[in-house]
Parts: sequence; structure tokens; C-alpha cells
Amino acid sequence: MAEVQTGWPTEDRMTLSVGAMGQTVAGFVDIEDGRVVVDLTLPGALAFFEPIVKGTLQDKGQKLLAPK
Repeated sequence: MAEVQTGWPTEDRMTLSVGAMGQTVAGFVDIEDGRVVVDLTLPGALAFFEPIVKGTLQDKGQKLLAPK
């Protein structure tokens, strides 16, 4: 079971931490005019997933934020 913690230190920034199987991914999401910035820190054991996570976030994020 994953443990997820989120917070909104400002109206434009969400902090997050996701822990599962002894690993924790932490980061933030900034909401800016015209874009959303996601910054995640992957632990060493998960570093090889970085290109997969980055590609998925870019692809799915653009689709989610595209005008309908």
C-alpha cells in the first residue's frame, strides 16, 4: 500500500510525497500561466525509471491540458 502526502504551501504549488515498498518519491507541481511544471526526485533505486516517467508525464500532461 502506498502512502501519499500532499500539501498546498501556496495557491500555485502542490508538494507531494509518495512512499511504497521502501522507496519515496518527493517533489512538487507548479501551476504557471500556460504550463504546469512537475519536479520529482527519484531515489537511486528508481533512477532508471526517469525517462519513462518523464515521457509519460509529457505525453499525458499535454493531452490532459489541451483545449477541448
